[in-house]
Amino acid sequence: FCLMRVREGKLISSETVCLPLMDRTSWDEAYQSFVDLYYTSVEDIGIPQEVLLQHQVDDEAALADVLQSKSKCAVRVGIPQRGGKVKMIDMARKNAELALEKELTEKQEADAKVVRLLSHMQEELGTAKLPRRIECFDISNIQGTDNVASMVVFEDGQPKKSDYRRFKIRAVEGVANDFASMKEVVGRRYSRLQKEEKPFPDLIIIDGGKGQLNAAVEALSELNIKDIDII
Repeated sequence: FCLMRVREGKLISSETVCLPLMDRTSWDEAYQSFVDLYYTSVEDIGIPQEVLLQHQVDDEAALADVLQSKSKCAVRVGIPQRGGKVKMIDMARKNAELALEKELTEKQEADAKVVRLLSHMQEELGTAKLPRRIECFDISNIQGTDNVASMVVFEDGQPKKSDYRRFKIRAVEGVANDFASMKEVVGRRYSRLQKEEKPFPDLIIIDGGKGQLNAAVEALSELNIKDIDII
């Protein structure tokens, strides 16, 4: 979106806003939401006497009434049809297109960099898949009690903290048994993904030695999961 502010016929500011949208959000819904949210939050002193839109919103008269009640002045809302106001709308549209092109170019460049880095990682580790999503497990305890496991997640090389998890170990109490604890937590994690039919990671990383790794592999084997790289 491009928002241009004009006073006394002069352009005083122009800003673009890029909103991430859900897959099923339509263009009309996005436009309506932006207009509603912006003019709901704008300060009273920032309300203009006229709002020019590129695209029709649900109720222009209602929007005008809301702005008028906030500013205590008459406010016109509409889509220009001719003259200099149409040219201003065209300028805003072109600014938005340029901003979108820049955003997409930067995203493509960033994605290409991520793929290069992950491809190098894949080559070094000898894994079958590009490790876009990685889930890592570790076991902790206090002198053999209060066994817990932690899972941290990386997507495209960046931590995804919203997916981090902590597990209280149920099967092992009173003794430190990292192998049994690792088997339990890996089994619980991927059994749940199976039941919920959610996607699996491209790579699993186990913090520990061969014992912990073997325990995790055994848990996957019991779930008949065979196509995930695990190190």
